[in-house]
Amino acid sequence: MDVNTPSFDGAVAAGVFKTYDSEHHKPDGWTENAVGRIRDEIHDNARDHPKNIDFLDESNYSKEELDAYDWYQDHVLDINNWTKIATEFNKKSGSKDAVQYEHAPAEGKNYGLKDDDGFRPPVVHEWSDSVDKGKGVAVNTQALRHFAKQLEAIEPDGTGGVAWQAWDKLNKVSIKPGGFAKAEVLRQKINGAGGDDDGLRGGTMDTLMTVHQAIYNLRKSLIKLADEYDSAEELNKMTGDQLTDAMKNAWAQIEKLKNSGTDEASLDKGTPDSLFK
Repeated sequence: MDVNTPSFDGAVAAGVFKTYDSEHHKPDGWTENAVGRIRDEIHDNARDHPKNIDFLDESNYSKEELDAYDWYQDHVLDINNWTKIATEFNKKSGSKDAVQYEHAPAEGKNYGLKDDDGFRPPVVHEWSDSVDKGKGVAVNTQALRHFAKQLEAIEPDGTGGVAWQAWDKLNKVSIKPGGFAKAEVLRQKINGAGGDDDGLRGGTMDTLMTVHQAIYNLRKSLIKLADEYDSAEELNKMTGDQLTDAMKNAWAQIEKLKNSGTDEASLDKGTPDSLFK
């Protein structure tokens, strides 16, 4: 990797996006994905609209994603900062200890398994109301907003959530069997036979999409409830039917999860997350 000049690929190789993920409590790959999508949109617009090369529809991105891109522009691509990044990268990459193996060459066992799969669970916090603490369970709009915030940490709008990480890894799976019949049958079971047969891989990816959409709709419904019922008294007056109606999109997605692994697991209700691609 040539890191003499600032570049997105060089930043990936140097690990600066991973550092940003860690410092901002984001899942692995979140910053690279956010910056990459914004960068791609700007490049596409520059190609299609040469007279408006810097156009970006910011409504497609969250504030955190836009902040990450600003950091990339102002700090990573800055020539002085880049010189430091490149110097550190060259120092590490010149050492044989920096060579990465899927498994140590002399290990000879547990092929395909790793002690650390790289997954880092999102940071979430339980609700704590200092006023009512120790006085039983209290339901209020602040608690609803807090719970919605925890759901956002697990599955934010668009890509970057727990389900998306798993979905993205499965999307890259491509079984390539040897030239014998049983291996091909196994490949089709996992990868699918084409047409409407997506195999175990495709079915699992659909389920992960459903998980994301269920959490997305649940979070949106909780925020809507909190907006509509500003006081505990109004919230407590809500009937079961009203609650069911307010939460129907989320319930529709959650109901789908029981059909995981069947043709009925795909989405047909609820409000899709337009940023989840």
